[in-house]
Amino acid sequence: MTSLFIVPESKLSVDATHYVRELSTQTLFNHLMRTYAFGYMIAQKNDLNIDMELLYLGAIMHDLGLTEPFADRERTFEIEGGEAACHFLVQHGYPIEKAEIVQKAVELHATVEAEKNQPEIALVHLGVMVDAGFRVDLFPKDLLQQIIEDYPRLGINQKMIEHFTYQLQKKNDTKLIPIIEAAKHHSYFSE
Repeated sequence: MTSLFIVPESKLSVDATHYVRELSTQTLFNHLMRTYAFGYMIAQKNDLNIDMELLYLGAIMHDLGLTEPFADRERTFEIEGGEAACHFLVQHGYPIEKAEIVQKAVELHATVEAEKNQPEIALVHLGVMVDAGFRVDLFPKDLLQQIIEDYPRLGINQKMIEHFTYQLQKKNDTKLIPIIEAAKHHSYFSE
């Protein structure tokens, strides 16, 4: 693995990683790690003084709502995932104030509104955008390629189209329509 970014090694970070890894496919888990890597590197590039554990937890948990225990619940995957992340973190002793920041990062990760929030929330969103092939101009191509070699894409675009289409059909979450269309027609990365 690369040394381009540092993964927090606190017990909570390790427990959260284990929890998410158990619920996620390898394709989804790699996406979560790339999201963190890109957010981390944006923070480093801009010399931001942030809580790296908070960023990591937001990134690694941002798609919990797409996993089996939460995908079929009533609310949107962002809301279900945010609540699940907050609950997990509080149950594991994380301060409620910080758990609520992770919840907000999860809830806003697919919206530009995230960029108007504190850096850890904005960086989760920006990491997601880079991994989706947008805002890639923030990085040299060789750096992007190195992260992808460490955490291969494994057909993530098609998998996300499937997840989002299911969410659209199950919950009539119409805000996913432009995201689905963008994923179908935008392919910066080869899968």
